[in-house]
Amino acid sequence: MTDVGIKLYYEDTESGKYKKLVSVVSAPATGSTPSTIENTTLDSPQKTYDMDRPDNPQMDFTYNYYTDGTNHYQEVKAHISTTEAHNYLLAYPDGAGVQFKAYGSTWINSVSRGSEIECTVSFVLPEPIKDVDDVSSLVEE
Repeated sequence: MTDVGIKLYYEDTESGKYKKLVSVVSAPATGSTPSTIENTTLDSPQKTYDMDRPDNPQMDFTYNYYTDGTNHYQEVKAHISTTEAHNYLLAYPDGAGVQFKAYGSTWINSVSRGSEIECTVSFVLPEPIKDVDDVSSLVEE
C-alpha cells in the first residue's frame, strides 16, 4: 500500500459525517513507543521494568498553503480550536483509519526560495485514538 489516498477529515456537527479538511503532504505516526517505569530491586541481577501509561501523541500534519485557487490555511483555521476539542478522522487508502478528538493550532511554515509554501496543523489529543476498520460509512465525499 502507498501513501496515495490518505485523507484528513473533520466532523461536520450538523450532518454528523466527516468532510475532507485538507489534502496533506505528510501525516504523523498514530502512536509512540511506550514509556517504562524501572522497578529493579537491589537483589535483581539486571534491571526490570513495567510499562507506564500509554501516551496520546501530538499529531502534526503538513499541508500546502494555497492550491487550485483555494487558501487551505483559512479553511483549516475555520475547523480547529485551541479551546474546544473537535472530532477528526485520518483515512488510509485501504479504507481503514483512525478517529481522534483534538484541540488544534495551525501556522505557516518557514519559506525558502523555490519552494511551495507549506503549513502545519498540530493536534493535541485529550483522549486515546480509536481504530476504524472501515471509514466509508463515516465520510461524506
